[in-house]
Amino acid sequence: MVLFEINKQLNALKAIPFKTLTCGYCESPVLSPTKDSAFCQFCGAYTEDAEPPEKPEDNTFHNGLAEIQSSIRAGALGDAKALSSTLFTKLTDPEKLFCGGNIYLFLSDQTYSSKDYAITGFMEKNSANVYESLDLTSKSKEFFYKTLWLIDASKQREANERALFIAFLCCIYLKQHKKAKRHLDQLGSQEKPTLIRRYADMIYSVETGDRNAKVLIESLLGQKEVNTFFYMGKYLAKSKKLTEAEALLAAITSICKHPQAEELLKKIRDTEQALSLQ
Repeated sequence: MVLFEINKQLNALKAIPFKTLTCGYCESPVLSPTKDSAFCQFCGAYTEDAEPPEKPEDNTFHNGLAEIQSSIRAGALGDAKALSSTLFTKLTDPEKLFCGGNIYLFLSDQTYSSKDYAITGFMEKNSANVYESLDLTSKSKEFFYKTLWLIDASKQREANERALFIAFLCCIYLKQHKKAKRHLDQLGSQEKPTLIRRYADMIYSVETGDRNAKVLIESLLGQKEVNTFFYMGKYLAKSKKLTEAEALLAAITSICKHPQAEELLKKIRDTEQALSLQ
């Protein structure tokens, strides 16, 4: 069964004339098919190009965030962890907490992936990496739960589609699909859906294995969002089309920093390596 014409999709992805924005949430560079907005490849939020914060304290936060992102791009994870432990303290803003949750999730994945099976002995270093990764995962979940609580408690949540979308993403990242469905239903009508609602429907369908996932992915390809191609890759992987998924995810990670694509690509390659040894 051919799910997608993968070569056609790879060519389509490579041909998109992306512009680079800065995520207004996590300060990560974002490839955008338009001049002013996109779904962030790092945190997943729908963002416009970042503007200078109005409050001095917010400026300090975003400068610190930009420094963390710079360390991440340079591969200096130790620096990113140290900066995060200082910056992400006593936060009460859901957008900042959401950002911190994504940073800690990324650091957790990278720490776990840094295990070295070539070392000899009892592999104490690997054990330390696993425990540190679990600690970072716990911090990430704590931040996502706090984000959810603050958005749900806000009286303005019904009027703020982007905040609701962040709450939806938190549920997805926490694998709380029933709660994600409740937030999904708050994102407007399915009869006249906004782009964010259509995109959230696609994510939910892929994550829950819904049979409409392929149709929803295809309906959004015309928007030329990088993350639509990622969810196509995830759908292919879930459908056991690992070769096609690997090709698509590799193309994504070659053009931008995409933590989820990197993590899924590593899992696919580890699986293929394990199968080759049987």
